Amino acid sequence: MTNIKNRHEKAVCEDFLRHYNLIHQTNHTFIRFGKQDKINEPDCICSYELNIEVITLYYQPSHAKYVWNGARGETHTQSHGVMTNPDNKAFENLEESIQKKE
Repeated sequence: MTNIKNRHEKAVCEDFLRHYNLIHQTNHTFIRFGKQDKINEPDCICSYELNIEVITLYYQPSHAKYVWNGARGETHTQSHGVMTNPDNKAFENLEESIQKKE
């Protein structure tokens, strides 16, 4: 999954940089993936010392499984149940993801 994860993180990073550069009139670019060994660098090392840690949010575990199975090319289905307060759940998951990265 590392190759899929790397492609995902690079695409998110480059998309973010396009918007960031447009808003701030800068020219930041992706340079390389961060080293995850002893150094534990952010996911994306960019120009001008701008580094990015990518966090992807999912509403629930089944949503994450649906997304990553699709990325692997696996056939999958997702239930279309009604979710109450999806934004609150996303923010809760964001907080949990940030805490895991610290």
